[in-house]
Amino acid sequence: MTAKPQSDAGSENADSGGSDQAGGGTVGSELKNLRLGDVRIENGKVTYHDGQTGETTELSAINVTLSLPDMSSPFAGNGSLVFKDQTISFDTGVSSLQTLMDGQSTQASVTLESDPMKASFDGNVATGGALDGQVELSIPSVRALAAWLAEALPEGSPAPEVVTVSGRLAMNGNNIDFTGAQIAADDLKAAGDLGLDLSGQRPYISANLTSEMLDLNPYLPQTESEQAAAENGGSGGSGDSGDGETAEGWSREPIDFSGLDMVNADLAFELAGLKVRAIEIGRSVLKIAVNNGSANLDLVEAQLYGGTGSATVDIDRSGNRPAISNTLSVKGINAEPLLTAAAGFDKLSGTGDIGLDVTTTGDNQRQLVENLAGNGSFLFRDGAFKGVDLAAMARDVSLDSVLKAADSGGSTDFAELSATFQITDGVVRNDDLFMAAPLVRAAGKGNVNMPPQTLDYTLSLKPVANLQGQGASTDEAGGGIPILVRGPWSNPSFEPDMEAIAKGLLSDPDAIGETLQNLGVGGSDGEGSGGAGGLLDSLGGDGGDAADAIKGLFD
Repeated sequence: MTAKPQSDAGSENADSGGSDQAGGGTVGSELKNLRLGDVRIENGKVTYHDGQTGETTELSAINVTLSLPDMSSPFAGNGSLVFKDQTISFDTGVSSLQTLMDGQSTQASVTLESDPMKASFDGNVATGGALDGQVELSIPSVRALAAWLAEALPEGSPAPEVVTVSGRLAMNGNNIDFTGAQIAADDLKAAGDLGLDLSGQRPYISANLTSEMLDLNPYLPQTESEQAAAENGGSGGSGDSGDGETAEGWSREPIDFSGLDMVNADLAFELAGLKVRAIEIGRSVLKIAVNNGSANLDLVEAQLYGGTGSATVDIDRSGNRPAISNTLSVKGINAEPLLTAAAGFDKLSGTGDIGLDVTTTGDNQRQLVENLAGNGSFLFRDGAFKGVDLAAMARDVSLDSVLKAADSGGSTDFAELSATFQITDGVVRNDDLFMAAPLVRAAGKGNVNMPPQTLDYTLSLKPVANLQGQGASTDEAGGGIPILVRGPWSNPSFEPDMEAIAKGLLSDPDAIGETLQNLGVGGSDGEGSGGAGGLLDSLGGDGGDAADAIKGLFD
C-alpha cells in the first residue's frame, strides 16, 4: 500500500494542533486540512473470526484506489474484492466531505456490481445516516443470491427468480420512504409509493401501488394434493388419505398465520387482475390492514367472471384460535367458472347473484370448514344443471327412467334458480330452493354437508303445461314427485322417494289421479307395471304397504 498525505498547515497550525489535542479539539479540526494524493490497496486481504459462532469471514483480492485533493473537493473511490468466491466491484464518490463534517448534506453516489446482484444510489447524504436519492437494484436470481449471502432456499420453495427495483429512497431516522417505485418480480409488476416506520414495537408499512396482472400461483406453497401428485409422478395419489378423506378433501395441514406478527401495515393495491389458485379476479382494488397480528382484507370494485363483486375478510387472532369472518356480494357473474375455481363444482351454469355472510374458527382448512356458520342466498338465470335431466324425471318417474336421466350425461336447462340457506357447523341447510324451467318446476330442501362433501337433499319435480320460465310462481312446484339426491357432491345418486310418495297419497287421496298420471300409470284397471289397482288397494293398509305397492310401479 502506498500513501502520500499532503498538508499546507504551517507552524501556527501545528502549534495550535497541540493545544487542540490538549484542550479536546474536534475531529473536524484535525481532518480539515487532510489531503490524499494517491492511495491504493493492492491485493489486500481482511479476515474476521466470530468467537461466538466460530464463523470466519474473508475478503480477499482487495484492490482499491482513493482520491481526495482536499476535504472540500470531491472524494472518489473505486475497486474490487472477492467475497465467497464472487467478485464485487464498486465505485463511490462524495462531492464534499467537509460539507458532511459541517452537518450538512452533500451529493454522493455508490455502485456495487457482482454476478448475483447489482445496486446503485445517486443522491444526497448527511451525517446520522440520512439520505435522499435514486436507487436501482437488479437481482438476476433470488435463489442464487440467497445461496451466496446466507443459505440456499429449500428445494421447491416458492420464490421469484428475477427481481428489479427502482425509485427514490429517503431515509431520516426511523422513517424510510420509497416513492415513484417500479418493482418487478418475474412477470409481477407494480408501481407506486411505500413507507416504513421503525419507531414502534412492530415495523409499520404503508403502500399505495398499482399493478399489472398478478399471478401469485408460482409463489404459493404446494397443497397436500399437489404434494401427493408430485410424489406419485403427477398421478395425484390413490385418493385415500388414511382417515376417510380423499386427496381432494379438506387439508389438516396447519395454516401459518405467523407472518401477520411481523409488521403492522396499511396497503392499497389497484390491480389489473389477480390469480390465486384457480380463482381469477379482473380489475379491482384490494386494501389490506394488519394490526397486532390480525388482518382485514377488503376487495372492492372487482371484475369477477363477467360480473362485479366485493368481499371482506377479517382474521382475528386475539383468541386461542384464529377467527375468520367473510362477506361476499357478487352480481351478474358466470356461475360455472366461478364455482369450478372456488369449490371444484362444475355442474351448474348460468348468470347469477350471490350473497354470503359467514364466520368460522380453526387452525387448518378442515377445522375452518367444520366450524363454518352464517347465511347466504343465490339467484341464477338462464342456466343449466349438468349431468342430470330433471325434466325427463318429471315426465316419467319410473325407476328406470330416473336412473337413465341421472346417468345420461344430459342437462336440465332452467330460466331461474333461487335459494336462501343457513350454515351451522359446516352444514348448509336450505328449505326454499325453486327452479323454473319450460314444462317443469322444481322445489328443494335438505343439507349440503361440507366437511364430508356429501348431499342429503330432496327435489320435488312437477311437470307443468306451459313454457313460462322467469317469473313463474313458486306455488307451481308444490305437489311434485320427490327425488332423493344423496352421496358425494361430485357424483350424487338420484332416486324416487317411495316413502314420501306413499305418505302423500294417504294424506291427500284427491291427489291420486294426478300422481298416477305423473307416474305414467294408466288408470285403475291393473295396467302398468305393478298395477294401479294394487296401489289403490294398498291405501286401505298402512303406509308401509302403500310404499311397497308404489315401489312395485318402478320394478
